[in-house]
Amino acid sequence: VPVLVALCSRAAGCIQEFNHQDLANMAWAMANLLLRNEKLMRAIAEHAEERISQFEGTDFSSTAWSFATLHFEHEALRRAIAEQVRSKILSLG
Repeated sequence: VPVLVALCSRAAGCIQEFNHQDLANMAWAMANLLLRNEKLMRAIAEHAEERISQFEGTDFSSTAWSFATLHFEHEALRRAIAEQVRSKILSLG
């Protein structure tokens, strides 16, 4: 669908403006549409990795689920999510 391709291109171009929830929501929306846009998913992954310390509960799960659903592998993001979740669990005491 041309409008979705255009939307993906626009979103990838302004990904630096996205906060942690925007990133998780965009990844979730892409997965729900089963729309695997390499450029946008790569941009989400790279920016999410930079902002991983700002992620909260459902940001982790929805982002991980989205990448898994789209079969989009980004090892650095997967590792960052795992490390951050582990750190948050350990901080609970």
